[in-house]
Amino acid sequence: MPITIRHEEALTLNYEVAGQGLDVVLVHGLGLSSMKTWIHQVPELSKHFRVHTYDVRGFGGSDNPTGKFSVQQHAYDLYALLRELKLEQVVLVGFSMGGWISQQFTLDHPEMVK
Repeated sequence: MPITIRHEEALTLNYEVAGQGLDVVLVHGLGLSSMKTWIHQVPELSKHFRVHTYDVRGFGGSDNPTGKFSVQQHAYDLYALLRELKLEQVVLVGFSMGGWISQQFTLDHPEMVK
């Protein structure tokens, strides 16, 4: 489902959630460029957790209205998404570019990461 976040500009991110429990956010990498990367992990993880997946800015079904593309921008987008969803603390899982985004997010907002 598309969700619009607003910070510097309106940005529409493609987003899905499955399951219940502790919030786990999966952040995809560059080479596998959408939340579909997690197609095999989400069914298993959602048996125990509430699993959030999204397409980062400019990938899959998410737009990129300003053409910005940096790890810092993606980390800020993740922050805005979690604020929009009213999630105060999550477990982050990422690989490749998603790992960089997760690391930057954790450095910027350590209180929001379990």
